[in-house]
Amino acid sequence: MAVTRRRSHKTAEPATHRGVALNPQKLRLAMSARGLTARGLAKIAELSEVTISHAMHGRHLDPKTLERIRRALQDKPAISSVSELLDLQ
Repeated sequence: MAVTRRRSHKTAEPATHRGVALNPQKLRLAMSARGLTARGLAKIAELSEVTISHAMHGRHLDPKTLERIRRALQDKPAISSVSELLDLQ
């Protein structure tokens, strides 16, 4: 009679997270204050839309990626008044 062994399922060890996770609500607020969409921020920061999506969902980012997002937000000033939103030509 053959004996069959059950394979033991080892639980995966938790992944060690490297990098920094942004606060998704604060990132969205900063983008909104500058009139930026994910696509717009990706273009300015020279990152992919997927990377910006990851940031907007609180995923951990490489410090270099975080710096690109920071610079892009810093270089694009926030809308300071309603008149900036109007097309007065």
